[in-house]
Amino acid sequence: MDARRTSTISTGIFTDLNGSWNWTFLMVVLLSFATGSVNAVSNCTLECTASCDPGHSFDVTTSVCVICSTGYYCGGGSNSSEACSAGTYNQNVGSSSIADCVSCPSGSYSLDAAGSCTVCPSGYSCTVTGTTTACIAPEYSLDGEMSCSTCPSGSYCPNVNEGPKSCSNGSIPDSSKTGCDNCLAGTYSNAGDPSCSDCLAGYYSLEGAGVCTVCPTGKVLLDRGTYTSVDGQASCTACTEGYYCDSTSETACDPGKYSSANATSCVKCPQGFSCAGGSAPVDCLAGTYAVLGSSSCEPCSMGHYCPADRSGEQIPCASGNFANETGLVVCFTCRAGYSCSATEETACDPGKYSSANSTSCIKCPEGYSCSGGAAPVDCLAGTFAVLGSSSCEPCSMGHYCPANQSGEQIPCASGDFANETGLVVCFTCRAGYSCSATEETACESGMYSESGATSCLQCPGGYSCTGTLPPVQCLAGTYARNGSSSCEDCEVGFYCETAGTVEPVQCAEGFFSDSPGADSCIECTAGHYCTRTTETPCNASFYSYARATSCLLCDGGFECAGTTAPAECTAGTYARNGSSSCSNCDVGSYCLTNGMSEPTPCPQGSYQGSVGQQACSPCTAGYYCTSTTQTSCDPGTYSLAEATSCDPCPAGFSCAGGAVPVECLAGSYAPVGSDSCEPCGIGLYCPFNGTTQQINCTEGTYANETGSQLCTDCEAGYKCTSPHLSPMICSRGSYSEQGWTECRACVDGEYADALGSTSCTSCTAGHSCSSTSASPQPCTPGKYSTGSAKYCSSCPDGSYSDSSMAASCDLCPAGHACLDTSSAPTACNSGYYSLGNTTMCTLCPAGYECPSTTSSPAQCNAGFYAADGSTSCQSCDVGFYCPEAGLSAQISCEEGKFSNTTMASDCILCPAGWECADRSSTPVACDPGFYSLGGNSSCTVCPAGHMCPTKDQLPTMCNSGEYAAASSQSCTSCPEGKYCADPPPALPADCPTGWFTDTPGRTNCTECPMGEL
Repeated sequence: MDARRTSTISTGIFTDLNGSWNWTFLMVVLLSFATGSVNAVSNCTLECTASCDPGHSFDVTTSVCVICSTGYYCGGGSNSSEACSAGTYNQNVGSSSIADCVSCPSGSYSLDAAGSCTVCPSGYSCTVTGTTTACIAPEYSLDGEMSCSTCPSGSYCPNVNEGPKSCSNGSIPDSSKTGCDNCLAGTYSNAGDPSCSDCLAGYYSLEGAGVCTVCPTGKVLLDRGTYTSVDGQASCTACTEGYYCDSTSETACDPGKYSSANATSCVKCPQGFSCAGGSAPVDCLAGTYAVLGSSSCEPCSMGHYCPADRSGEQIPCASGNFANETGLVVCFTCRAGYSCSATEETACDPGKYSSANSTSCIKCPEGYSCSGGAAPVDCLAGTFAVLGSSSCEPCSMGHYCPANQSGEQIPCASGDFANETGLVVCFTCRAGYSCSATEETACESGMYSESGATSCLQCPGGYSCTGTLPPVQCLAGTYARNGSSSCEDCEVGFYCETAGTVEPVQCAEGFFSDSPGADSCIECTAGHYCTRTTETPCNASFYSYARATSCLLCDGGFECAGTTAPAECTAGTYARNGSSSCSNCDVGSYCLTNGMSEPTPCPQGSYQGSVGQQACSPCTAGYYCTSTTQTSCDPGTYSLAEATSCDPCPAGFSCAGGAVPVECLAGSYAPVGSDSCEPCGIGLYCPFNGTTQQINCTEGTYANETGSQLCTDCEAGYKCTSPHLSPMICSRGSYSEQGWTECRACVDGEYADALGSTSCTSCTAGHSCSSTSASPQPCTPGKYSTGSAKYCSSCPDGSYSDSSMAASCDLCPAGHACLDTSSAPTACNSGYYSLGNTTMCTLCPAGYECPSTTSSPAQCNAGFYAADGSTSCQSCDVGFYCPEAGLSAQISCEEGKFSNTTMASDCILCPAGWECADRSSTPVACDPGFYSLGGNSSCTVCPAGHMCPTKDQLPTMCNSGEYAAASSQSCTSCPEGKYCADPPPALPADCPTGWFTDTPGRTNCTECPMGEL
């Protein structure tokens, strides 16, 4: 049995596993007998060489080619299957290349020969080859993470299979990072902080505080101004007189301000007073002032006055008054002849004047002069002054000033002039002169003028002008243009018919003038031609009439000797235009009548070989003629009578020479000018009688003999690449329809597995057709095809197909993950969820609960919280609060607040007169002698020298002469024999030896009189 026949049998057995076993067995038996084999089973290990297709391996035991399994690839031939290496997988059957072994997706691993990858479980680190190692706390890992992660800064990790968690406000991760420790008193932390921070100066805190509490800033007469200047203080210091305090510092009042003791701010110094700094305000004296907050009194500035003591502002001087010194109590009055601003008095400039109390000087009026400060003075006739003038000016040339008090000079009227200054009237311009406003000028030659003219006029045409005299009219035969100083004689070729001519008139055409000064032109005589200045005889071949400007060319059909009249030509002769004599008609032409200007060419089909003739001869049939000769036709051409040429034999006909054309029969042809018909060649056809040229067979037809009258259509399943060749059958994987020149290859997703196919078959759904010449192959699990597919497509992420021959993939259901598209979906773990169509389950986010693996996370309400991966929201514990929805951790109540119920969305402020040391318990009332103002974690002892009759108000200082120990509810009057110095003490003090008190409530002792104890 040859190798090719064995491969066919093996392939047939595999291919038809789901088909007819009887047919396969029959084929094996028949082929065995056909090759001479009598053994029931052939031992291919000894007797043949296996040649399995790629994607198959040869099973030596059964001598059968087996399709390659998942997790393997098979190169074909006699090779066995090769396992995909660890860290890779192959979910397909029938793979033929190591390239079909795909690296596991990130977050998964595999062993050798894997058909799918395994997701690395939470709490472990994994290598791609399958080694798993448990994480060690505080390390952790989640599903799909290949390595253990270190718990990040600011978080704690109680379990190796859960993500990092944040400590609540007031606590930080312990040293092992598996739990949380409370912050110490005097420090605080926010949720997620890696360490506790010290409270800043002016703040304090208790153990486990999430925030520091600001030291209270008191208000005058209600509580005292207090502060702390360093971190970690437990009490506040009273503010000193002359200073103001915030919660962290004591600051001296600035100059211009003052304060009393226990002040939180300094007060601005009042208007009209000065404050050096911290002392009582001092009155400002007259001539000085002080604005609000001044440290000293300032003298009134220039332009102002301060008339009285305690002035809070300076007063501007009234209009027309001024103050050119500082510290004035009254302003000065402005004098006449001066102008005053608020700060100075200035004399008026020349051309101006003023009265007393003026703020500005006034311009001197028109027609007057002002030397400066004095009253205006009238200007005299012949002079003038504009507004603001210091003197009167004489009228300038071209102007006049007719009266006193002139405010402006008057220009001279048109035609008048003034060539001097200080005139009271202008002069009139004389005739023959032109005048500007300032001068009189004589007219130039060729110009003239009338009296009172501003310009000279141009002398009119037909007149001459010498200068200052009137215009003189020109005589007949002369002329003068506009602006002429004299009359000119008329030029040759012109005439001047009347007196006063402006322009000479040119002689009309046919007239001439050959001397100057003419008053008329002469008519041109017949036989001559004239310009406007000359008369000339005509040349031979020309003629003319009277008044001619040129000689005319002799007309055709006539001859002209020169100056005589034209003579007509006789029949047989002709004369062209401009001829001096008539000529005989040329050969090839004729002259039928008298007076011909051109010989007439012989008509087509006629000729004439002699000169001077009156007619031409017609051409004979079988000949062709030029105008002068007659010639016989060549073979392949023919002609009729009166032909000028022999025509080529028409297409589709043959011509022996001069005879009538003969038509060609079908199957033959003849081009133009043929003397015989030719048979049609191979690949060509001649369909009817009289064919003029052979026709190419169209694409898809053929003619393989000569003399064809038509072409044959190419059969379906064949191709006709050339019209002169026989059809060729189409190979497998291609097809053709009737009349095609080529077989077309089946497109991807189709196949044709027989020779001579007339169409391709679409690949069925659930199969692939990687070869267009072979039968379809079924899709393996994890792949699908919808039909007409070259290859099976991998199921997209979030879908799967766990059976072969799938036409589509199923969407991964909600609550499941489909990392391996060839396997059934995997259910999500608790605390994870998926909404379907996904490759991985999603960890439930912090602040949400996931009671179902198939639904979206639900946000926790206010009063609840949830960490990552929670299946339900947890209610906030006592001592904690959850103020908003979606919290990942509960928040510890701030110091001075409490929450004694679960599910609290806010903490309650500890009431005044109570302390809240435990944030999770009910407030405890302050003991007698202690107090709190609200929001306190502990009650404050009433200080010595004070009494606290109530628990919810600030302590009250004892009166002078009283005392009180710490935690007192009332004050006691100092007894006789003792004193209680201010401020009130905790206990009375004994008077020193030699001193005494004889009444209660004393703040000091009295010295004993001399000689007494």
